[in-house]
Amino acid sequence: MTYWFDEVRSTAFCLVDSPDKETIRQAQEEWHGFVPHEIIEVDPAVVEAFLGRVADPTPADPLHLENAIDAAFRAMMFTDLKDSTLMTSRLGDARALHLLDVSNVLTRNALRTYGRPEIKHTGDGVMASFASVSDAVSCAVSVHEAVVEHNRQTPKNEAILRVGLHAGEPIEDDGDLFGNAVQLAARLCAAAGPSEIWFPRRSGTYPVSWGCLSMIWESST
Repeated sequence: MTYWFDEVRSTAFCLVDSPDKETIRQAQEEWHGFVPHEIIEVDPAVVEAFLGRVADPTPADPLHLENAIDAAFRAMMFTDLKDSTLMTSRLGDARALHLLDVSNVLTRNALRTYGRPEIKHTGDGVMASFASVSDAVSCAVSVHEAVVEHNRQTPKNEAILRVGLHAGEPIEDDGDLFGNAVQLAARLCAAAGPSEIWFPRRSGTYPVSWGCLSMIWESST
């Protein structure tokens, strides 16, 4: 069944497949309480030639809607290896670069788990985006847990990572993302303390609860 409305004449039209006119009248009265003013039998071939189709299209599979429709909403994530400049002076170029590589690998492994490639490398960290806030928070926690485990196993090569999150509708240009959500996520990352994940209590107009997570690794020695 297909409806359309002529606003100029204030007239509604209905295209329906029915065995007879009386069945149409009964069905219309049961559905919305109105009966058709006039029933005109039409040739389905003529209708299809005019409208392009007679039957409704097959409904989309809800399981594939996320892949079929790419919404503008994104949860942005920035990671940063804290005090990388100081770390280079203290540890030397080789060890500092090694720790940066370690943090990048751990971050990319977590991103791969959530099926999200990094958008770009920022020098001391990674910028990534997610279709949902929950995935962004979960991925950030996974990154920190991986870093904590690395620090536990290799305390002499301790990496201190911080993460900033924010959500909104960034603008995409040439494979990169720009806009308020991106800028705020970067600022929150820069403001976060060692081993912290920072995100606002609320993000724009989206009814999302936000806060601050702190995952601090403490040496057993």
